[in-house]
Amino acid sequence: HQKGLAAYRAGWCLFNMNQIEKAAAELKTVLSSQELLSRSTGGVVSVDKQFQEEVSRDYATFISRLPFSEKYIEELYNLSPDNAKLAHTQYLASEYERLGQVPASIAAWRFVIGRQSDPKARLEGHVHLAQLQAQHQQRDKAVQDFSMSLSLWKGLGQCVDDTCKNLKIRLKQFVVDWSNLEKKQASEELLDAYKQYLQVFPEEHDLRLWQAQAAQKKGEYDYAMKENLVVAQAIAAQQGTLSEQEKSWLQTSLLAAIE
Repeated sequence: HQKGLAAYRAGWCLFNMNQIEKAAAELKTVLSSQELLSRSTGGVVSVDKQFQEEVSRDYATFISRLPFSEKYIEELYNLSPDNAKLAHTQYLASEYERLGQVPASIAAWRFVIGRQSDPKARLEGHVHLAQLQAQHQQRDKAVQDFSMSLSLWKGLGQCVDDTCKNLKIRLKQFVVDWSNLEKKQASEELLDAYKQYLQVFPEEHDLRLWQAQAAQKKGEYDYAMKENLVVAQAIAAQQGTLSEQEKSWLQTSLLAAIE
């Protein structure tokens, strides 16, 4: 595929000269041509899948710099080899996110989730969407995607591999990050996210205490006291010596309940 390789390099030259639209068009031409993607081995002509994968990933890089159009997401998916379709589309979603193109990133993540059958990957996508939407005041949608991610987590059962450990960290971090965005006054949607998270992970005493503080700031004093007491009772009921962290949580919960 000497012609294809030459066109691919020409695309990169155009990209480096900041002629992004022409660069993307050059790579699209390569990806759309069986001839430019093919190589001859022992007299047999076939598409070089590795070359196709490399060019299509770079095509994702190029189109992420163009003014957003949903057609680019579909094109990337269709032009990528089967084994890289979802990976490349997810990469495009991440590039949009990195470049601050929030609506574009949301659209790309939705596209990925709609074609993803792996529940762990779907969960990751919904967490990404929830984070993006919470950061940009789309609170209702953020809660919906977070709720979906928690449902997918419950469907995983007793998953303890590294992927699940990282997903659990991301679920918690989503609530923590959103809480940091609303330190002065928590929204109803944030409190809803806290409640949903704690239904799935009731042992997370630190988040329950933060939830109680957020509720108290909103004037929901009875609910805040109830949540503080839940923490105090759970820690007091534990067997054995309490850790320093647990002692701190116990003290915090009791003082808050008294106030």
